Amino acid sequence: MCDGGNPDALVVAAPSGGNGSYTYSWEQSADCTGSWTIATAEDGITNTLNFNPPIFNLPTTSMCYRLKITDGCGSTVYTSTKTYNIVTDPVSKTISATPSSGSNVCVGDNISATFSGGSGGTGTVTDTYEYSTNSGGAWSAYTPGSNITATSGMIGTGTILIRTRRTATGAGCGNGTYNTVSWNVYDKPNITSAVGVCVGNNVTVTVTIPAIVSNPSGCGWQFSLNGTTWQSGYVFTGLASGSTQNVYVRNSCVPACAVGPYAVTMPPACCVAPTGMSTANTCIGGGNTTFTQIGGTTGGTWTVTGGGTVVGTTGVFTPTTPGCFSATYTHYACSFSQSFVVFPSSPTITAPSNTCNSASANPTVTAVSGFSVEYSWDGGAWGGVSPTTAGCHTVKARYKLSAECGSTGANSVSATAPCVESNIVSYVIFPSVPSAPTVSSGCGPFTVTPPASVSGFGIEYSYDDGVNWTSSNSSPTADNCEYKVKVRYVSNACGTIAAGLSSMDVSCSASAATSRKIDQTAPTASNLSAINIQCFSLLPAPNILLITDEADNCDPTPVVAFVSDDIASTTCDGNFLTITRTYSITDNCNNVKYVTQTINVDDTTNPTASNPATVTVECFSMIPAADVTVVTDEADNCTGTPTVAFVSDDITSASCDGATTTVTRTYSVTDCS
Repeated sequence: MCDGGNPDALVVAAPSGGNGSYTYSWEQSADCTGSWTIATAEDGITNTLNFNPPIFNLPTTSMCYRLKITDGCGSTVYTSTKTYNIVTDPVSKTISATPSSGSNVCVGDNISATFSGGSGGTGTVTDTYEYSTNSGGAWSAYTPGSNITATSGMIGTGTILIRTRRTATGAGCGNGTYNTVSWNVYDKPNITSAVGVCVGNNVTVTVTIPAIVSNPSGCGWQFSLNGTTWQSGYVFTGLASGSTQNVYVRNSCVPACAVGPYAVTMPPACCVAPTGMSTANTCIGGGNTTFTQIGGTTGGTWTVTGGGTVVGTTGVFTPTTPGCFSATYTHYACSFSQSFVVFPSSPTITAPSNTCNSASANPTVTAVSGFSVEYSWDGGAWGGVSPTTAGCHTVKARYKLSAECGSTGANSVSATAPCVESNIVSYVIFPSVPSAPTVSSGCGPFTVTPPASVSGFGIEYSYDDGVNWTSSNSSPTADNCEYKVKVRYVSNACGTIAAGLSSMDVSCSASAATSRKIDQTAPTASNLSAINIQCFSLLPAPNILLITDEADNCDPTPVVAFVSDDIASTTCDGNFLTITRTYSITDNCNNVKYVTQTINVDDTTNPTASNPATVTVECFSMIPAADVTVVTDEADNCTGTPTVAFVSDDITSASCDGATTTVTRTYSVTDCS
């Protein structure tokens, strides 16, 4: 165990054999030399089977314990010896850093470390190796001897760290302290360009490098043409024309962070830069343009920052990419640059969706970096807003420069045909749906009152709830119990949009329906069966309930009414007559059907009367004259009084007045029929 460790208690099983009771005594031998003394216990008890050793401390390197057992007769035995070894706490390994700890390194340099030595500890002994590239903010496992490459993200003092520590699991063992090495990281220059130029009559070299990413305070770049003499400025003057100069750059804080040589050829003689150049804005698809310098030394070359390709010796430029770019004319160290614009080809647009009483969305135009889009509606000013008035409308689009490009101002547009403006497309803004139509009254064919006219639109009518449409506001002529009449606006021809287009939006499509019927058909009903009666006075009263099969194509309850009888009276009740009785069936459109019933009057029943009482006389000559009044109960089935008339006596004379004779006298009772 380690220095300062406290071992577990020692326990001995109960002994056997011997005589009498046992006594116990724990003994110890420092450094296990074989010299035994009474043991020192942590709790002071040394005369039991259990023993608590005290804490061990160096310089004692080992300790041995045993138990002495004595019986009642003085016989003694000893247990086996328990030995403890005491070692030092863990001591971490020594680090060998490459380059040495605390060194300054440059971006791109490698650092590494190896490890040696280390001591102490017992149990499981572990050596850990870690590195950090952010001044200890985070640690990762490190493989001894492997390289860590410094990057621009590690710039700073003490940003790269490697450390090691030894740990042990033995009793009383602490952990070793960290041994750590560190490095400082500095930015390393990178020469972007170095050119020889004419300044007045002096040939100079100018060095261009990136800015320092991040360095400790006071650090910067230094420049040299020979790697020995250094200066803080990057311009060297008074150099020989035509000479080759070797440029070096280093970090002032870490001279090792240097680059070079970078060879620069000086111009053979001082040149004259142009005072200007002729550059023309161009257009994708608009052909080539030629750049020319104004003044300056001829024989130079042309370059562009983008937008297409340029022939270096002639300045002929072929545009391929829209945007703002720069053309440069260079003759040795003399140069002149000027900006120019490559405009994109005119956009091709598709017509926006037709709308319902609202403005249209802008047509979709492919975005081009460096340019915005503006629109012209109905041939109006560019940059206007979408109209909201119902009708046929047009729109076109064009690109305009978003920001100033040299002498070309923001919002400039191309004047070259392929890049001026897009195709023109048409679309329709439909008016709001009209109200339900007004139709002429009645039950016959009708006309529809047109809704208010809207410029650019025709009017269509539907008589079947929007299934079919026509331009006529005159209804069909056929009977129909419910024509559902609607109206709608349809567009006139609009660009490529054919005439007759209607809106699909319910707010601008067909109106609500107005119901109207055409009913020119009379109801139906059957004639009543003929009846026969004896007397005109028995003629039954008209009865509309006798007609039970009345019907109509539209009216569910046509009205039945009595019209007339063709004979209203007679001079003789019972005379033979044929009466035609007429009923009407009328629907709610006043279409009328007439039905008739034949009533035959024919009195076939004779009147009635009783025979008069028998009369007895003495003499034939005393027979009374005929007297119709003797018939007193004459009657008839029809109205009116029947007529009684003498008809005859069956014996009109006798050979002997007084002779017994029976005379039968006959009367007639006759009605008017």
